[in-house]
Amino acid sequence: MQKCNCSGNDLLPLESVEEYKNAFSNGSVKVIFDELPYIDLFLAKYGSNDYMKFGPINQESGIAFAFPRNSSLLPSFSRAVVNITESDTMMDMKKKYLGFPMLDHSQTNQPLPQSLLLQKIS
Repeated sequence: MQKCNCSGNDLLPLESVEEYKNAFSNGSVKVIFDELPYIDLFLAKYGSNDYMKFGPINQESGIAFAFPRNSSLLPSFSRAVVNITESDTMMDMKKKYLGFPMLDHSQTNQPLPQSLLLQKIS
């Protein structure tokens, strides 16, 4: 957050997707930084017509697994995670469990931004 010129005083703790919506609606926030599953829940509930994810999004962000050293499960588990994230399975799960819409960029009038300029958020 320091790289974005934000201090702890600029942060507002939000605990639910309803609080996200209210904070955007009343203007108390202009951007929300959170873990990807929470952002996906917000978009699933309130629609991606009014809101969007932006920036380098790591699909595995927020997910961690712990194994004992030298676990025989590690190679198989690693392959399974890669197979799921590189196939349509992850999007199918998002559609099934989150009602996650498929994005149709042909419906937008403007191309998606290719870069993000950092400016002070006030």
